[in-house]
Amino acid sequence: MPGSDPVSYLGKVRDFMAVYPKLKASANLQWSLDRWSASVGTNGLSGVENTGSTVKRRLGAYISTELSLGYQFDRVGITRSG
Repeated sequence: MPGSDPVSYLGKVRDFMAVYPKLKASANLQWSLDRWSASVGTNGLSGVENTGSTVKRRLGAYISTELSLGYQFDRVGITRSG
């Protein structure tokens, strides 16, 4: 609304598809040798408070991790993440 103060949703759950945790820490490690490459990344995220429900709940902090492995052929590279 024009003229109103901005609203921060960080640390809140607004609805099923709108979760806004705060990023607390992030790290990424990459490695490569010849045609091979690998990486691992991790994010530490804050807990969130469910404000979109009549029942107030707090979801705890969590860590997410992404692993990736790649191989470079002559003209095409393939990477698998998970």
